[in-house]
This record gives sequence, structure tokens and C-alpha cells, in this order.
Amino acid sequence: MIRSGALEALSRRLALNPGRAAALAQRAADSGALPKAAGRNIPELSARDLMRLLLAVTADRGLGNAAPTGRIWTYVRDDQPFGGTDPPAALFYYSRNRAGGHPQSHLAGYVGLMQADAFDGYNQLYKAQRKPAPILEAACWSHGRRKFFDLAKSGEAPIASEAVRRIDILFEIERTINGKTPEQRLAVRREKSAPIVADLEIWM
Repeated sequence: MIRSGALEALSRRLALNPGRAAALAQRAADSGALPKAAGRNIPELSARDLMRLLLAVTADRGLGNAAPTGRIWTYVRDDQPFGGTDPPAALFYYSRNRAGGHPQSHLAGYVGLMQADAFDGYNQLYKAQRKPAPILEAACWSHGRRKFFDLAKSGEAPIASEAVRRIDILFEIERTINGKTPEQRLAVRREKSAPIVADLEIWM
């Protein structure tokens, strides 16, 4: 829980002075929009309540329901299903917008593999001229499959259904090699997955 003592830091995020942030939080608590700390007449904020406070800020500024939006950038590492021994980890960054400069700044010193969607802010990281070196993209089959799947759901798109069937074969192969060493996975992918991908490219 984020107690009222954190309002000073919160006020900096909302570009308010601490007194104004506290007053808005108190008003929201008095109206029932935010819970109060047990036995005390002060607001007690959870992460879910932050949006309610943001709404109170926008109303206070005469912005109506035009709530400010933000983005949580989440970077995850978990190689344990793939034979890795390092512990899982997640890193979070907050920004007030979705500008591509944010991930480029977060990952400025990183070199290695990354799996992400096709957001252009990520695409800049894969370019050959990137310093210290380009990040190697591990393209996501789930994102590639999604549009075909959406079309196939109607039952009236046989080409999309066939694409989903072919991609699902690759997914099934991956399930059989989860937890194997990188060398074992590479051998299976070369033997079983590569011909399917080559055939899929010709078919498309």
C-alpha cells in the first residue's frame, strides 16, 4: 500500500505541490472514491487507486474526464524454461507517453537478444549503426499469428486458418524442447522447425 506519506513523491509525478496533492487525495477519500487507512481519517492508496487520484487531478484542473495516460515499460528476463540457471527478473520504467526514445534510453547500454512487438521505438534498437552494437531481434511468432487467428475465428477464412495450423506446429515443437539446453533446442529447430518455416514462406 502507498500511504499518505508518499504523497510528496506522488505530487511530483502529478506536477502538484504536496499540499494540493494531499487535499485532492483527502477529497477523494471523503467522497468514497479512495479508501481510508484503518482507524485514521487519511487516505491510503493502492496502485489501483492511483488512477482515481489522477481523475481527481484532471477534474480539479477543469479537464473533465480527460485523464492523463502513461506507460509502464516492462523488461523481463526468465531463461529457466529454456535451461537457464539465472533467477528471473523484471525491470519497470514509467513514462508519461509512448515515445520511442524511452526504450532506446532504457536499453542504451544493452547488447544481446530481445523479443518484443513491432513498435518502431524497438525497431531502432536493431539497426546496424546502433552503438555500442545492434540488439538482436528475436521476432515473436505470437504477434505474427494473431492477425491470422483473428481472421480464422470467423470460420470463413481458410487461408488464415491454414496459416494458424502451420504456425501451431512450430509452437508444438517448442513445447517439446522447453527446458533443454541451447544446443539441443538449436538441433531440433534445425531439423524440424526450419523446413516448416521454409515451406510456410513459399506457401505465403
